[in-house]
This record gives sequence, C-alpha cells and structure tokens, in this order.
Amino acid sequence: MNSQRIAILFILTICIYALSIFFETGMFLLPLGLYKLGLLLISILFAIIEKKARLKELLLILSMISLAIGSQFVLQFIFPPSDLSKDTYELVKSISLIGFSLIFLAWQINLALPEKSIFRLLQLINAFAMSVCILTNQYTWYLIPTIMWGLSLVMSRSVEEKDKSFAYVYGFMVVSAWVSGVYLGKDAILGNL
Repeated sequence: MNSQRIAILFILTICIYALSIFFETGMFLLPLGLYKLGLLLISILFAIIEKKARLKELLLILSMISLAIGSQFVLQFIFPPSDLSKDTYELVKSISLIGFSLIFLAWQINLALPEKSIFRLLQLINAFAMSVCILTNQYTWYLIPTIMWGLSLVMSRSVEEKDKSFAYVYGFMVVSAWVSGVYLGKDAILGNL
C-alpha cells in the first residue's frame, strides 16, 4: 500500500466517522481528539513503508509523539483525571507543543534542504510562520502558513510522495479543525490544533 492510499483512507475514515455522528445527532462533528493519534500512526506507517529509518522519518515520528503526548485523550488515558491537576495538565500540554513545534520545524527544514528552486524559500518561510503561530498560540492564523506550506510542497519536485501525502493529511487536519472552530466556536475547537 502506498502513502497516498494511506492518506486517503485516513481522511475517508474520519469523514465516515463524522457522518455516523451526523446521522445519530444531526451534527457533523469531526473526531478532533483522535487526529493527533492518527497522525502518529500515519507517520509510523510511512516509516515502515520506507523500510529504513532516516533522519527525516525519525524527526516526523518524534514530532508526532510529542504532539500526541499533549492530547487530552492521551493524557486522560495515561493519567486518571483525579491524578492530574489542571496546572500539571497545562504544563505537559505546553511542553509537548513546544517540543512538537521545534521538532516539526526541524522536519520541515530537512524537507526543504534538497530543494533547489524558489519553493525552498517558500517552504522555509511558511515552516517558520507555522512554528511562530504555535509558539504564540495564534491558532486562528495557523491556517494561512499551513496551506502555503502544503502548496509549496505539492509544487516541489524534490519532495517524496510520502511527505506530500503527510502534508495532505496534516493540512486536512488543520483546515477541518479551523472550519469546525468557525462553526462551533474557536474556544471549543482551535485549542485542539
């Protein structure tokens, strides 16, 4: 199974799950809490498909582990809610987001280095803009550099298909969370980015 099929299956599974919620409750709600675990699973599958662990795959897996650790779903699974105070939860979430942002930035820089065209500059500028948005909690503006970064990856010729497929899935996650935030209220959703 190639990386594009894995990305399409992930997106279709999310949409089918949202449709089942829609048929039960009348509200089209995407399972935002499972996105981070899904991204971790996809990054591991892409490393398995590659059959050799290079720095690029290791950086992606480490960044997704860091992102998944900060997920409320994972924290509640590891620690019972009574054992984890609100301050401790916020500290773990903040540290994991900082780690995710820095490691994901390193992965994006690693993707952009082989590029010899203008898309290298576009990838680097948007990667830094994405990191700045995460580090300053500007999730409302996170959509713009994410879309621009994804487009620069798609137009690049030196980026591998599995990295483009991961960018599709990551872009879908960000866009769907952002649209859900507009529909349901940004305080309820955009913190899940």
